[in-house]
This record gives sequence, C-alpha cells and structure tokens, in this order.
Amino acid sequence: EANSFEIGLKSDLTETLRVNASVFHTEYDDMQVVRLLNDQSQQTVNAAKATSIGLDLELSWLLTENFSIRLNAGVMDTEFDELDQGVIDGFNDTRATTIIPGNFPPLTSPSDFQLPAPEETVGLTFLWDVPLSGGAYLTFRGSASYESSFEDEEKIWEYDSTTMVNAGIVYTSADEKWSATVYGTNITDEEYVPTMVATSVGAVLPVTPGRRWAVEVSYSF
Repeated sequence: EANSFEIGLKSDLTETLRVNASVFHTEYDDMQVVRLLNDQSQQTVNAAKATSIGLDLELSWLLTENFSIRLNAGVMDTEFDELDQGVIDGFNDTRATTIIPGNFPPLTSPSDFQLPAPEETVGLTFLWDVPLSGGAYLTFRGSASYESSFEDEEKIWEYDSTTMVNAGIVYTSADEKWSATVYGTNITDEEYVPTMVATSVGAVLPVTPGRRWAVEVSYSF
C-alpha cells in the first residue's frame, strides 16, 4: 500500500519544447522486502514501512524537423521507517554465515538499512533523420545514462556510479518495407557490478557485459 502526494507541471513552452516536472512524497505501508533465511534462501514478505521523496524532470525538444533530443533527470531519497524484526534477524544470520570481507556490526534498527537505488539519475537521447535520394532515409540515434553510486540494503557493498552510452544507425527504404541497423551498446566499455548476491560460500558479484556491436536486417511483407 502506498500513499503518494505529488505536485507537477506539464507545459508546452513552445511548439517544439515541452517541459514536465514533478515533486513527490510517498509513504509505503507493508512494503515488500526480501528476507534472508538461515539456509541462505530468500523469501519476499510484506514487512516494512518506508518514505520516499524526490523530483522528476523531463524535457523534449524538437530542434529541427528532423532532429530531436529528450532529457530525463531524477533525484530520490528513500528511507526505511519500520522494518520487521525477522528481516533484521535474517540479515544478521547471513552476516554470520557468509564470507564477506570486513568486520560489520550487527544490524539493530531500520536506520541501518536503505533501499538499494541511486539518488541521482540522468538520461539523454537524440534522434536525427537524414533524408536520402529516392525517399529512403538514415536515422542516427544515441543515448547516454548516468546513475549515482549507492550502497546495498546493509550498507556493505557500494555500487560505483555508472555512465552508459549506446548509439546506432538505421537505414530505412523508401517504401519502409526493409531496414538495416548497426548499433552498439555500452560503447565506452563501462564495467560495473549491478548486484551482489550473498551465499554461504561467499559473495557473488556478476559483471555486466562490456562493449557490444550488432547488425540487424528486417523486412516487412
């Protein structure tokens, strides 16, 4: 259950510029959290109360007939107000049986925990259509996203801030029946750990794939 209060603004400042902004305050009751059991398995339970406040901003701008950009930005702060004692005990049991570097004191109150989410996020995308002779056209597209650093629930593991950049070029035929795409993801070869999984034999830290390139060809009948 969530009770939310939001104040927002949606405006078309010009025919080509739109700005949306909102400030929100949300209180969660019986929030779902993952409880760690003694056998290292996980159980999702309604066992928390939390408060979240933040700001969202969205900007869409058509600079020319063929070129547009979109910007999204957000700031959010979320804290646990109450947390079931069984959840706290489960995390403490895991600390005692999991090999994690460091000497960490027992968790005693909701203030010892936090929701694992970045406080600041920014995203930027662009689209540029370039007409070709005969009616075909090229579409250049790109995106960049940023997430600030944050810690896991127990404030043991810190996830580094990340910046991801993707880009691609699409060729579309004049009749729009077929297209060819060349695109790259994570083209700056950013390395980061998206999550940490505690087990009885240690901490598993999966690393996301690095730079990847691909080619796609499609045809519509």
